[in-house]
Parts: sequence; C-alpha cells; structure tokens
Amino acid sequence: MDYVLMVDCTDVTSAIIIAANKRGVGVIFVRSELTRNHTSLTNDFFSENAVETYDIESPLDAKKIEEVMRLISKKYPISAVFTPLDDIVELVAAAAKGANLKGTSHLGVANAKNKGLARELLKAERLTQCGYRTCRTLGELPAAVSFIGYPCIVKPVSGFAKYLTAHLETPQDLRKFMDEYVSTRNDIDSAFRTFISDEYTVEEYICGQMYSAEVAKNEHGFYPLMLTKRDRAKHNELLEIESTMAPRGHYPDESAIFEYCEKVVDCLKLDVGIFHIEVIVNEGGVDLVEVNPRFMGGALSTLFQKSTSLSAFDILLDTYLGKVVDVQTKSRLFSTSRRLAPMEKTVAQATVDAGYIKEHFPWVREHSIAIHKGQTILPMTGNDSSLGYIHIVAEHYSTALDQAKATINMISAATGIKLAN
Repeated sequence: MDYVLMVDCTDVTSAIIIAANKRGVGVIFVRSELTRNHTSLTNDFFSENAVETYDIESPLDAKKIEEVMRLISKKYPISAVFTPLDDIVELVAAAAKGANLKGTSHLGVANAKNKGLARELLKAERLTQCGYRTCRTLGELPAAVSFIGYPCIVKPVSGFAKYLTAHLETPQDLRKFMDEYVSTRNDIDSAFRTFISDEYTVEEYICGQMYSAEVAKNEHGFYPLMLTKRDRAKHNELLEIESTMAPRGHYPDESAIFEYCEKVVDCLKLDVGIFHIEVIVNEGGVDLVEVNPRFMGGALSTLFQKSTSLSAFDILLDTYLGKVVDVQTKSRLFSTSRRLAPMEKTVAQATVDAGYIKEHFPWVREHSIAIHKGQTILPMTGNDSSLGYIHIVAEHYSTALDQAKATINMISAATGIKLAN
C-alpha cells in the first residue's frame, strides 16, 4: 500500500483524500487551524477517509511540522508529501526536505513564491521582458512606481493577497492604495495575513490575453494538463470574472504557452507536483504573470473534470507517487465558470436561488448563487465579494459563452443588479 502525507486542505481539495481512499492509497493527514477553522470538514470525515490524522496548532511552525513528519515516517512508509494550500506550500516543502521525504523541491517553491526573485531568474534566461522593482517598505513604493511608470501592478512579494494587489494608472491611484493599505491589510483574516510579505513588487503592466496553465511534472516528464482563458471585468481589470477551459488544441497559442511553461518550471527548479502558471500572450509572445507552485485552486479542478472526464485529484496522486501520468482525455467539452460581479451598490429587487436557477437556466450545471429580495448588494472588490458563480458545460465554445452571458443578463434584469458582463 502506498502512503502519502497531506498537510491541510480546503473543502474542495478534501476530494484528494476521498480519491486516494477509493484507489487504496493511504492518506496521513496533518491538520492545523487552517483546516479546523476554515473548512466544514468534521472529525468523522477524517476518521472515514484518512488512515490517521495528526493535529498541530499552527502551520507557521516549520520545525513542528518537520517533527510530525519524522514521527509519521517512522510509522508509515511515506511515498510523498504535499499540500494543496498556496499559503503554506513553502513551509511544507521545507519540512519535507528536513524530514528527508519526497515533496516538491524547497528551492523550487522558494524561487516561485518570491515574485521578485522569480522575475530575476526568468530574466536571466530571457523568459520575461516585464520590468519590475522590489520595495522593502511601503515608503519605497513611490520611487519604485516612478521607475517602472504607469500603468503598473503592485503586489506583495509573496503570499496570496488579491486585496493588497493594485492596478495603478495615476499618482492618485498610488496615494489611495497607500492611504488604505493598513486598514485593508488588517481586514484580512489573521490566519492568512501572517503569510503575506511586507515587501512589494512593482511590475510593468502587460497588455494582452491572460491564460492560466495547469501543468504536472515528475521523474517521468512534463505534462500539460489544462489551458484556461481568463477574462477580467472591463470596469476593473483586477477582477477575474470568467474562466473558460477548452479541449486541447482549441486555443491557437496553446503550444507556445505550454512550451513556455516547461521552460519556467525548469528555470525555477520545480521538480515534482502540479503547478498553476498565469501568463499573458500578446504580439511580443508569452510572458509571465506569476507561478503558483501548488495544485489548481477554486473552480479549476471542477472545470477540468467536466471538460475532460479526468480527475485532477487522481493526476495529483499519480504525479507525487512517481507514476506515468495519463492525460488522455475521455471527453472534449468547453467548461465556463462565471462570477456574478456587482458594479455598484444597490438593493436586490427579486430572489434568485436554487429553485429560480433550475427553472430559468437549465443549462447551468452548478452554481453558488443565493440572492434574496431586499438584500443590500455591494460592488465586487475581490473573489470573496462576488454574488457567486455559475458553471456551464457545452460542446461548442460559443455556446458556453453565450449561455453564460444570457444567464448574467437575465439575472441582472430580474434583480435590478448591475452586473459586469
């Protein structure tokens, strides 16, 4: 029997444990406050699906995680260690290295997680043309922005923090960002705020079409898995409101993107795992937005399954267990995920819930919408402040997009909510 050691998860990625259980792979689960306090997973879930669960107080204590890994490895023959959580992937990689267990290279993860360092390494290999500057303090930001010029993107050097990422077009935008910085940072849950760097990277704003690529790599080679076209709201380009996953070969830039991603993975020394890489494609070619050295997040694993009839969770297990990864798709459908993005403050004039969706939009495969009449609606400022999502699966690209647009327009008309479209 193969055993893997998994550290923390979300409600969505808990499906990795179920997938492992079904195929006879034993999961030893290490659970911190991130799983205990930020998921709906119960003790019964872990009792039924994991071989054993170990509790630790904080995921920030790398030495403690390493101690637990050493303890577990004396009891079970651990084949690999991983976490699906972006915030702790570097800590887990460091602990696995210290415990002499197989996991994603700590050097590779550290290179990818530090946005400034990643740019530096890629620039040396001529894999990015994007100008950048790193600021050690907020006070250094104006000089860095002046050097890069407007428009530009400001984001923490490391840590998942869309609330602290800004698209600056004018000096007024910069002043607003700096004035609101402390309160915005303090509004982030303390469990996640800890992972966000105090340093910032200022990057040149690159125009073009954004894509995200999911790729896998292990000792058997590099595996292109999935290419998703990402579209942003016209009124706020930091808000990603639509993702469309297409069958292999549909997007004309697919080959160039995956070739680029393989070079990025090699350059950063990422050796084993599934990686999420965001890129921009324009007349100059392919350039990097950022590399996330962890399993695909949010709706992407769901879109992947709906489009290909393959399990991203099984692919993750195969990758870490050192198997040849089967990426031969069983179906070729288009999957679109669309967020409902309010553009202004208003009051909902009608209820749109599960019953309404089922009656009016039979093409919607899955959704998380629950709008109530009289509800105060605030503008979307990040993924957590949308009104939910819809998933649509269709045989043709245009059908998927048309049905998504029709759904948004009809919900907007029914509720009086101005939604980005």
